[in-house]
Amino acid sequence: MKNPLAALPSPPRVSSRFRPRHGTSALCLSDGGQPWESLVVNLSSDYCRLVWISARDRLPLSRLRLRNYKGEIVEVAAHAVSTEQSSNVWVVDCQFSDRLSTAEVARLL
Repeated sequence: MKNPLAALPSPPRVSSRFRPRHGTSALCLSDGGQPWESLVVNLSSDYCRLVWISARDRLPLSRLRLRNYKGEIVEVAAHAVSTEQSSNVWVVDCQFSDRLSTAEVARLL
């Protein structure tokens, strides 16, 4: 009997760049120049909630490059208003300095 799984192609290689298939991701930028990737789990015109995995503490963020699944980017100044950490998982609520327009929010979702 032939193995039906033998004909399947090998799985795709995992990219070092984090990019969700659906939804929005963010490149977090600090004033010190330290960038890190995160996932946006909640988004409105003046607020977002981010999640990332890191074993170390990060510098305070100052800007976000929000990116939709198509790769379109909206950059906005932001600061953290609350931070929760459990093991290596960080959940951070961010306030935008300027509100995103309705078109920008729609483009990111």
